Amino acid sequence: MRKIVFIWFFFAGYSILNGQNFKILYEHKARQGILDGNRKTFLVTGYSTSHVPRERPWPSILQEMLNNHVGNDTTYYVFKHTVGGTPIAKWTDICGTGKHITDAINYYVNPGGKIDAGIPKATIMLAQQSLQWAFGDCNNRFIGIEEPDDEIHIQQGAQAIICYISQFLESGIESAYMATHIYKTGNYPLNLLGEQYALTAALDSLDNFYPGPELFEITESLFPEGFASDKVHPGAPVANAMALYWYLVIAGEDSKREVMEPVAESAGIDIPDAPVNIPIK
Repeated sequence: MRKIVFIWFFFAGYSILNGQNFKILYEHKARQGILDGNRKTFLVTGYSTSHVPRERPWPSILQEMLNNHVGNDTTYYVFKHTVGGTPIAKWTDICGTGKHITDAINYYVNPGGKIDAGIPKATIMLAQQSLQWAFGDCNNRFIGIEEPDDEIHIQQGAQAIICYISQFLESGIESAYMATHIYKTGNYPLNLLGEQYALTAALDSLDNFYPGPELFEITESLFPEGFASDKVHPGAPVANAMALYWYLVIAGEDSKREVMEPVAESAGIDIPDAPVNIPIK
């Protein structure tokens, strides 16, 4: 049976946005959009890439997009639990205590103490994370996956992702998505593009775990002007691009151009057209 992946093309003379090539991550578990009109709550987990810029990080922009998509602010809810300086290794017992996972679950999933009465508990997780420190040395942030045949580090990274995601899936989250990291080289000594190989391996190992957007190459096109002054964290253009592509993943074929237009303009990127189904044998 052939699997279906989504690739967003640019029409009217636009070029293919190579970073959003769903064959890289989606050939195993492509999924239709999930904005079906039923009330639901999304939980964003991660570190500083999801709460910078503080005045309007990408989860806040995504909330605005979902409100515009459905025409109200009482159908889809986006909450975030983010902790600066804490990639996956520090959320788990690889280099941490697991407290951040426990807190996120308690606050937003089960029992959901930070969610007001009448709002559904979070059942969908959007992970914007990283594998820094996940490769056997909690004092060395700069070990990473350099090549697609780096099997030792790929498997270490995949196991770290599985450890992280599975704890949420076992505690009330019904489906989880994870994106690739935003562009991070420039003045930063570690290229995080290789994390995609560990994510691909992890996706093969867990049920109800799906790929988020491929953001590394997309945001590379916005470097450095679209980033914060440190050239590491998102500036407003990068935050808008992150929200736009997360929206495309969860909206799928139901994505609306009028919802995307102002966000794409703020990001300084072209608007992806409707998704085209590409069969993969």
